Amino acid sequence: MVGAALGCSTFSEAECSKNDDCRSDEYCREDGECKNKPVSAGTSASSGGGQDCSVIADCEQCATCSEGNFCAAAKAACANDVECGEFVSCFNECVDENCQQVCLQKYFAGAELAFAWTDCKYCNACFDQCQNTAICSG
Repeated sequence: MVGAALGCSTFSEAECSKNDDCRSDEYCREDGECKNKPVSAGTSASSGGGQDCSVIADCEQCATCSEGNFCAAAKAACANDVECGEFVSCFNECVDENCQQVCLQKYFAGAELAFAWTDCKYCNACFDQCQNTAICSG
């Protein structure tokens, strides 16, 4: 899952506070993955922009906030990859699933980066706010 890609290990909630990836139980989701906490040492959910995005109740606002904080690396990876940019442009112009599939096939490597960024924003950094959206529940 996304947490594994970002460096979070899957472990039982009882073990969360013992794992440096999550730092404490408050950053562990019920499935044992990290939430609202970067995995690199010395950083925090508010690093970069100075705001703790996890306190924002609205899913979209939290996701936007996380782009400058917890998900900044995923955003930069996509922004610095031509194929990711091409995929995002192609996908955003689609009005049906057939078009989306064409974009996915044409820009597969870029799609992986774009989906990693999207997963980071909605399903990792803002899991509590966005867990019931189509992005995270599908």
